Amino acid sequence: MLTHLFWPGVAFVATCVAAFGFRVALFAGFRRWTGTPESDSGFLRAIRVPSLLWCVVLGLVAAIQVADDLTMSRRLAERLGMVLQAAVVLSVTITLAGVLASVVAAASERKSMGGGVTGLAGTSVRLSVLVLGLLVMLSSLGIEITRCRTTPAISRDDWRDNAPPPASPLRCRRRSSAPSSPPR
Repeated sequence: MLTHLFWPGVAFVATCVAAFGFRVALFAGFRRWTGTPESDSGFLRAIRVPSLLWCVVLGLVAAIQVADDLTMSRRLAERLGMVLQAAVVLSVTITLAGVLASVVAAASERKSMGGGVTGLAGTSVRLSVLVLGLLVMLSSLGIEITRCRTTPAISRDDWRDNAPPPASPLRCRRRSSAPSSPPR
């Protein structure tokens, strides 16, 4: 029943193991090159978690490639491609949030700002990047967040006969390939 997933699973595991080994070697080499432990390097702290996700993304790429060669259904290929895009966007978002927060922290230390200001600025930067990354990821998954529209404070009786009903404040709709009529 699941025999068609055996070779993609083997490719996923093999690629992930190789990528994890390469990651460990790179981290050890970077620590030797800089002469600082990992806890002191802001760059290594910023990419430690996202690099794990990069290893999984490489495994997904290999599994999708093998499954595609073994006659995977088109619908499954599209779904896996969307998951892959979302994983790449998520890893880039987490990486940028960590790197920018460490840059803000380093700049704050250079300017001798207080710990509270440094923490607030780093958190603000990280939160802004994560929110933007979430919006990009939703867009890559085909979910569009339309602009918030306010509903006028007018009763139903005051609407003209041909006027559309008030819109909901936030609409989420999924992109489709078929042309659709404009929202009301």
